Amino acid sequence: MGTQRFVSFFLCVCVVCDLGCGGHGDRPETGRVTGVVHLDGMPLVKAQVMFFPDTGRMSQGETDEQGAYELIYRRDVLGAKVGHHKVQITTSMRHIGDDGPATSSPELVPRKYNVDSELEVTVLAEDNSFDFELEGKRPK
Repeated sequence: MGTQRFVSFFLCVCVVCDLGCGGHGDRPETGRVTGVVHLDGMPLVKAQVMFFPDTGRMSQGETDEQGAYELIYRRDVLGAKVGHHKVQITTSMRHIGDDGPATSSPELVPRKYNVDSELEVTVLAEDNSFDFELEGKRPK
């Protein structure tokens, strides 16, 4: 009987924690966000696409071989918070190696699309598609 009470209590605590600490109750409204990124007319591969709302949690995704991306709001939620966002796109990523020192990827994207981003969008509570046609000096 004591074990059943403990298991019941444990399950109740888990449910309360889920509802109060990250359940749907504290999540803002989100919209699905997909798109394609090109640099100088070519797909931008393995770039990080980050959407920063005016307040709250950012969303991000990585481009594939065709330059396509889909944003993730958090581990189990796709999309981005509804509203205005600044967008940053970068290829400069710090990689921590398993057997060696950290390395960085070179930045292919001009600053006006990341550090000094001029990119802005408004995410709606529906499916959103934002394609970015970036211009810069892609290394040969």
